[in-house]
Amino acid sequence: MPHTADILLRAEGDGASELLAAAADGLCALVVERPPGASSPEHRFSLDAPDLRSLVIAALNELLLLTSDGLVTGCCSATVSRTGSGYAAEVRCHVEPYRREIHGDRREIKAATYHDVGDLSGASPSSWRMDILIDL
Repeated sequence: MPHTADILLRAEGDGASELLAAAADGLCALVVERPPGASSPEHRFSLDAPDLRSLVIAALNELLLLTSDGLVTGCCSATVSRTGSGYAAEVRCHVEPYRREIHGDRREIKAATYHDVGDLSGASPSSWRMDILIDL
């Protein structure tokens, strides 16, 4: 099967929590033209990973699982903390069933990855940027 396409998603934040939230909101905006706002029902999930890069990728792929169930997500926030074995996150996003007349066109996304890209850098200890490869 031929490879279709990729999109580079660059997320930036003043800290790990803001970085993850920016990446999540960026993904939501790639999936539909008009993601749900804060008035939609809230969905929460928790996860952990050995490093921040893996945590962000895992969170984005968790959001993609929701879209595979016919939902769309938006207006995300996150709380990221360091643990003894890496990082943990509590992610909150707003979800609702996809309706073309409300959300516009929907893009099918296979996964968020970081192979061959994945720049995780900080201009200062409180400013972070991550490049994420979105596999279409």
